[in-house]
Amino acid sequence: MTLDQYIDNINKRYKLGNATEHTFRGDLQQLIESIVPEISATNEPKRQKCGAPDYILMKKDIPVGFIDAKDIGDKDMEGAKKNGNKDQFDRYKASLGNLIFTEYLSFYIYHDGEYVTKVSIATLQFPKFPFRGVPAGRGGNKVQQGGVDNKLTNLMSYMQIKNNHRSRINKYRT
Repeated sequence: MTLDQYIDNINKRYKLGNATEHTFRGDLQQLIESIVPEISATNEPKRQKCGAPDYILMKKDIPVGFIDAKDIGDKDMEGAKKNGNKDQFDRYKASLGNLIFTEYLSFYIYHDGEYVTKVSIATLQFPKFPFRGVPAGRGGNKVQQGGVDNKLTNLMSYMQIKNNHRSRINKYRT
């Protein structure tokens, strides 16, 4: 799956107005496995001591990272709000070496609990006038692609290198 196909799929599902954070998981899994074929992304893996991240990323039999996905439009992707994602994000950052938090359009990368970077591949655009019968913030909205070339691929490769270095395994070579 290409980045354009991923964004088109997300856009189609989002515009239906009845999607949840779980709706887009298959698309994200396909995108990851397409852009980094050496990685296997498992949705809903076994629970970790710190909780249940939505994906585990494996290279052969070695875990190289985790992803926790929130719904598109989540307002606390930095994990700053106590009544938002803070407790969960803090647990994951303290326990999982390579971690991505996403709401499917932006990816917040952490390594050993430290923020590395954010990569946005698209933005959410709201219509000028709400549609009758559609919940606020849903339906008629559009996911608009941002200008990203190989940043997401490079970040996935970075995660592999960091994990391989820690595990004393030969570095991943592109």
